[in-house]
Amino acid sequence: MTPRRIVVGGFLTVILVGTILLMLPASSASGASINPVDCLFMSTSAVCVTGLATVDPGTGLSLFGKIVLAVLMQTGGLGITVIGVILIIAAGGRLGMGKQRIVKESLNLSTGKGLTDIIAGVAYMTMAFEFTGAVMCFFSFVKDYSTADAIGVSVFHSIASFNNAGFDVLGEFRSLTDYNDDGWLCIVTCLLIVAGGIGFFVFSELISGKPVKLWSLHTKIAVSVTMFLIAAGTMILKFTEGSEFSWLEAFFHSVSARTAGFASVDIGDFTNAGSLIIMILMFIGASPGSTGGGIKTVTAFVIFRRIVSVIFTKHCTAFKRKISVFSRRMRQNPWAGSAAGQEQKKGVMQMAVRLNENKELVAQIREGLKKKGGYCPCRLECTEENKCMCREFREQIADPDFEGYCHCMLYYKEKEEK
Repeated sequence: MTPRRIVVGGFLTVILVGTILLMLPASSASGASINPVDCLFMSTSAVCVTGLATVDPGTGLSLFGKIVLAVLMQTGGLGITVIGVILIIAAGGRLGMGKQRIVKESLNLSTGKGLTDIIAGVAYMTMAFEFTGAVMCFFSFVKDYSTADAIGVSVFHSIASFNNAGFDVLGEFRSLTDYNDDGWLCIVTCLLIVAGGIGFFVFSELISGKPVKLWSLHTKIAVSVTMFLIAAGTMILKFTEGSEFSWLEAFFHSVSARTAGFASVDIGDFTNAGSLIIMILMFIGASPGSTGGGIKTVTAFVIFRRIVSVIFTKHCTAFKRKISVFSRRMRQNPWAGSAAGQEQKKGVMQMAVRLNENKELVAQIREGLKKKGGYCPCRLECTEENKCMCREFREQIADPDFEGYCHCMLYYKEKEEK
């Protein structure tokens, strides 16, 4: 089974287990079993961190049910493979080559190097943000709840915010409307949403101490687009919703709409223009490698720049092939161009690509290639795209900034010197 199918199967398994747990009488506040369809919906919504609910988590779920929902949100936000690797590391286990391929595919990584450190970093970052967020939220919730209840609500809200899930346990589907004027809670919630939605690898680069000019192109785009969407969304919502709509409300919904789904006012009262802005922000969503959804900020940026590139290259020859981002030219089709150019690229590939140093693994893969007639042994489909060297890796090694293994880890491409 391919890594992608294993990941999908893992998510389906978690959804099914979550459904069964929510169906238990212990999960219901009334002690009676919840409708199986509602349980399936709630489990799916939590794992997919959408925040949609057919059962009010605040009044319809017991403490056990709320814990199940929180675990499902955490699993969905981090990813089933990341959770699995964290458990393996905690138990003192090691990641084999097969598990590394699955994690690499799940996180969309170009290389399997340092996976243990990456996953450990993700775990520490998550715990740090959620613990700090829970402590900060406690000061707002303790005003309306007992100390024990305030701790529980704070922990749940912190998990839901960081994982961009949007669930709340405040009751009657009120979200944060009762805390509309609580600037502290609204700002803390926004910070948790942005931290979870910016992407783990982007955040690790932000705190690495690197100068801005040394940030990766991915980080520059993710940060720039995130800041632009928050600022533009805030100003437009303030304009469309009128003077009674505060700047805090505009800022909160500009942040929350893209990934989380919390609300400090009734969304149904928004104007048509405001609703349209909310939908656009939801469509774009968070950044790659984060807990949020949407088509992703980087994808939206690339689509926009591609459209601009097409328009300019079509109507202004002076701009042809000169559309760049942060002083770096956007890569066109890596296989377009003359035959001479393609031969030159092949020569570069031959110099930059080498076999995996693990001779035992190389022997196993080569044996698999023989059995499958030259097609990638790690994939089920025997198509031209999957014939070794597969199309995916050919496209990756055409990028001078790419460094990592191919899908089955037979070849390794070293980063080209500039």
